[in-house]
Amino acid sequence: MPQYPGKKYDPRAPLNRARNAWRKARLRCENPHDASFTNYGGRGITFSAEWHDFAAFYAHMGPPPDGTTLDRIDNSKGYGPGNCRWTTPQVQSANRRPAIWSEADIRRIALRSVKGWRADKIADDLGIRASFVRNVMHMRTWALVYVREFRAAQALLAA
Repeated sequence: MPQYPGKKYDPRAPLNRARNAWRKARLRCENPHDASFTNYGGRGITFSAEWHDFAAFYAHMGPPPDGTTLDRIDNSKGYGPGNCRWTTPQVQSANRRPAIWSEADIRRIALRSVKGWRADKIADDLGIRASFVRNVMHMRTWALVYVREFRAAQALLAA
């Protein structure tokens, strides 16, 4: 898709990388049909009204340096001035919300599994990724205590 007559669109160009980051962040927060909405807009993460105009976003953030992506400094707050930066994937991975699952959570997955629910339906019901549910169901993810809990719940319901 040409951006200007005679020039080709380059997704790696800083302006286009910034626009893509802006667009994706806004969709995650504001579009309930976006695959990531439950983890962003669905849990109250907002996109600043001040940044609804890409020019305002770009004026504040500037071009992204090579090898960086848009990151929120405080993950409990939304996308907006003062809470966003361009960072490397390594920095972002250290700045994530921890996934804390209890035995009760594993039990909920097990109960639905024994009732014949598919992994994608369990994931939708609990608001988690289907791949995570499949890993728990096939006992690929958890320490022995969770495997015991999963098997105990299956045995209880099968009886």
